[in-house]
Amino acid sequence: MLLFISVGAPDGRLQQIKGDARRTSDPGKFKVKFDNMTRQGDYWITAVGQPSADANGSYPWAIVSTPYRTSLYILARNVQQFRSEYQSTVLQLV
Repeated sequence: MLLFISVGAPDGRLQQIKGDARRTSDPGKFKVKFDNMTRQGDYWITAVGQPSADANGSYPWAIVSTPYRTSLYILARNVQQFRSEYQSTVLQLV
C-alpha cells in the first residue's frame, strides 16, 4: 500500500510525506517505510471513524500509533470536515 500524507504545520504550511505500508499478520498493524526515514517502523491503527454511506467505504479519520505509544497521529481525509464534525469526539479517545 502506498501512502501519501500531508502534514500541516502550526503556521499552515503543508508538507508531503510518501511511504510504503505492508500488512502484517495482525489486523490493523503495518510495517511502514517513509522515504525520509532510514528504516521501517510499526504503524498501528488503533481507531477509525465510521464511514458514511457516500464515502465509498472510506473512514473519515484514523488514530495511528506505535507499539509503545511513543508517537500518536490523527489522520483525516478532510481537515475541515474533521474539525467541524469529529475533532471533539476523537480528542476524547486520545
